[in-house]
Amino acid sequence: MEKQLCDLLVRLILLTWGFGAGVAGLDRYSSLGETVTLPCARFQKYQNSFIYWIFNQRSESSALASDGKITVKQPERAARLEVLPDSSLRIHHLHTEDAGQYECQQYVNGQLYEGGTPFVLTLLTITADPGKDLKRGTTLALQCTLLCNGGIADCSSAPDNVKLTWVDDEGTALQGDRFKITPYRTHSTLSLELQKSDHDRRWRCNLTEEGAVKASYSYTTTLTDTPVLIATASATTIALLIVLILVVAFCFWKRRRSDSDNHIQVEELTKESVSEIPAQVTGGAGENYSSIQFNNEGRGPERRQAPAEESNGVIYSAIK
Repeated sequence: MEKQLCDLLVRLILLTWGFGAGVAGLDRYSSLGETVTLPCARFQKYQNSFIYWIFNQRSESSALASDGKITVKQPERAARLEVLPDSSLRIHHLHTEDAGQYECQQYVNGQLYEGGTPFVLTLLTITADPGKDLKRGTTLALQCTLLCNGGIADCSSAPDNVKLTWVDDEGTALQGDRFKITPYRTHSTLSLELQKSDHDRRWRCNLTEEGAVKASYSYTTTLTDTPVLIATASATTIALLIVLILVVAFCFWKRRRSDSDNHIQVEELTKESVSEIPAQVTGGAGENYSSIQFNNEGRGPERRQAPAEESNGVIYSAIK
């Protein structure tokens, strides 16, 4: 009886003072769009027991899961929640509405047996002004913000050792006269004038606690005037490539045609028949003659036509 009364008093204190802010080990950080897993630390296996997940936000409580089953009524949010075999709660694709306090409770035979350690989930996000139609020369203001308990104004109880920093892709802090950074404890603003090199550039904000990065969120600037130049360059490259392909194809066709003409000439030459006719003996007893007859009838039309008397001929040779 005394244990249950103590658990009730602890929960009332947590709700009154902002869900345990400032208590060591309760804070958990992540970013919009990420996935986070919240453990049910004191879970033990008993017969007739189940785990009950509770979500507190802005002094309102709601049940998320009971006995391993998601009980949220909103279909879109229910699809992002998952209870793991060890009764941990996993939240996919974090939204603004997910910032708040989470607590798992274990019931045995219908009675509260153990209350888990509550987690205060704080999310990191970036907003841009202006948020669209960015061009070279535009003055852009990026604000990196903590989302606590479902809103920005509810982060007044955020730990003092939390710090927001702007870094490049290598994790180095942004420096130089070009960047104007205005830091606060719960948000930080980066102002700059956009240049051509800022097209498709990522601006990253890190949340650190005692120097260790706990969460990170990035924003990519897409300039509306730079892609036109890129498209023009791409069109020129494609046109040159097409011309090159046509030149190579023409040269290949020309070579094939030349090879084909040579092949035809060789075939026409092979049509010329060479035949041997019986020898007519016109010499003395010791001489034999053999004749070779040439037929030029198969030659191509491009050859010079020989006189009729030269079309067919007989050459005699003496064989001794």
